[in-house]
Amino acid sequence: MDKFEYLSQMFNQRTNRKKYENYVVNAIYNRIGNSELVPVTQQFVRNPSDSRRYYLLDLYFPQLNYGIEVDEGYHLKNKESDVIREQDIRSAISCDVGRISIFKVANEMQSFDEIESQINEQVKIITEKIKTKGKLKWETNEDLKQNVIIKGEFSVSDNVDYGGITEIYRITGHNAKQLRRCFYKLNENYYLWVPTLAIKLEDGKIKSSNNYENYLTEAHDEIIEYDKTKKRFNLNEKKWDGERNRVVFMKMRDRFGKNCIKFVGVFKADRIENGGRHYMRISESVKIGDLKK
Repeated sequence: MDKFEYLSQMFNQRTNRKKYENYVVNAIYNRIGNSELVPVTQQFVRNPSDSRRYYLLDLYFPQLNYGIEVDEGYHLKNKESDVIREQDIRSAISCDVGRISIFKVANEMQSFDEIESQINEQVKIITEKIKTKGKLKWETNEDLKQNVIIKGEFSVSDNVDYGGITEIYRITGHNAKQLRRCFYKLNENYYLWVPTLAIKLEDGKIKSSNNYENYLTEAHDEIIEYDKTKKRFNLNEKKWDGERNRVVFMKMRDRFGKNCIKFVGVFKADRIENGGRHYMRISESVKIGDLKK
C-alpha cells in the first residue's frame, strides 16, 4: 500500500463518523507537515493510570511512541466498553499520551480558539519529539517485513504484522499451500505455534473461545494453556518438559482492524500446575535460519 492510499484509508475509514475527532486528528497531522511521519488511528492502549484497563487512542505515532486522545465528553464513557473486543486487547500498546478536550463540562463545548490552542500545543510537542528522534523514514508493514527477512531474525521489537501461520511457515523455508492447524514441527529443535492467546489481567481474564484456553501474561513472558476437553494433559510430565522450543506468534488485529499475527517470542515448557501447562519465554528473538529443516 503506497503512502497516499495508506493516509486516505487511515484518516477516512477509521474516523469519518466522529466529527470532532476527525477534525482534530487531521489538523494535527497536516500542521506537523512531515510526510515521513506514520499515523495510526483508533489504536488500543493500556490505561497509564491502571494497567488492567484499556481504551482506544484516537491518534498514535508509532515512530515516536506518542499518541493523542480526543476527549469528547460522552465518548469517554463509551471507550472503556471497548475493552470487550478481545482481538484489540491483544494488540494494545503502552505509550505517552497527550489530550485534547472538546468539552469543558457536560454539554458545554470549548470555544474554537481554545480547541485550536490545544491542537497547536500538541503539534509543538510532536515537532519537538521528531527533532529529538532525528530524521524519520516512512516504512509500510511490507517494508518492515522485508527488513526482518534481510536481517534474518524475528524479534518482538520488530512490530511487524504477518498474514498467518502459512506465511511464517514459508518464510522459515518450509513448503505449504495452506496450513489449517496452529501447531507445526519446524525441525528437531523448534515448533511453530500460533494459538489463540487471551491476555491474563491482574483482575480477571479475557477468555478465548475454543477448546483450549491459552492465557498470555501482560508482560508477554508466560503462556498458560488449559485443555477444556481434558484429553491432552495426561502425558508423562518428564516427557512433556523435554519438548522442542516453541516459536510463538499471537493472533491480533493490524492497523486497519484486519486479523494478523505477531511474533511474541520463543517459549519453553516449564511446568504443569493447577491443571494448566506453563510455558516461559526464553528469548525475545530467534534466527530464521535456525527454523529451517
